[in-house]
Amino acid sequence: MYFFLVGPAGSGKSTIGEKFNRLKLFRHIEGDKFHSKKNIKKMVVGKALTYKDRKPWLNKINFFLRSKKNTNINYVISCSALKKSYRSLLSKKLDNCYFFYLKCSDKELFIRNSRRNHFFPISLLNNQIKNFEFSKDLIIIKSTSNINKVYLITKKKFFNLLNKKL
Repeated sequence: MYFFLVGPAGSGKSTIGEKFNRLKLFRHIEGDKFHSKKNIKKMVVGKALTYKDRKPWLNKINFFLRSKKNTNINYVISCSALKKSYRSLLSKKLDNCYFFYLKCSDKELFIRNSRRNHFFPISLLNNQIKNFEFSKDLIIIKSTSNINKVYLITKKKFFNLLNKKL
């Protein structure tokens, strides 16, 4: 199964995803590692990525996941996936994909981004918040609270889906 943790920068995607690496049933994939150097440089200087910039990145993640189809591992992927069309590219030719939107207050997103050491500049955060697209494929998890509580809620939802699959 493929569990995508999506939302704007600072919503807790990577932090929660890393916690799943402790469990043998899951492997966390950091979506940022699939960005081209060109995309990272663009963001570092405060320029928002366009669809043209994002498409190869999203396709790379999808291709990687499709190459792992025949393993008995559940993948947890942290990726902004701001738009429904991006989520469609990520899940192309994959079964059992679930998108968990880590919904966080704007204020908390700005606080978290001001504290972290990441190439994504806080100046682009409003753009991500404004461009996030809600859709019916999203499972919403409120992530403004303590990140460990958010992880436990997410973990419970993951295992509920796994148990339904068995």
